[in-house]
Amino acid sequence: MAQFMVAAKEYAKFAPVIAAVYQENSIKLWDGVWLVSDDTATAQQVAIKLNGTAEGNLGTVIITSINGYYGYAPKNVWEWLAVKGTPRHGTST
Repeated sequence: MAQFMVAAKEYAKFAPVIAAVYQENSIKLWDGVWLVSDDTATAQQVAIKLNGTAEGNLGTVIITSINGYYGYAPKNVWEWLAVKGTPRHGTST
């Protein structure tokens, strides 16, 4: 599965959509930012799945694909990424 970071300016609009579309395949990092795992190949396909269209009906959002990670976050974030198969770069805590 591919992983993506979804950053939405209009958090209140996106929170229920993320929950509905990616129930078991998402983790909230903080208000307006989630990691999602999907078998689609592109960030555009994730955007269309979330919006139901190629237009930005839910406001400002940026979706980026993740091909590795490093940083500092709670343990459950690293565990989620590891289970989804995202390669880790370096050592993180």
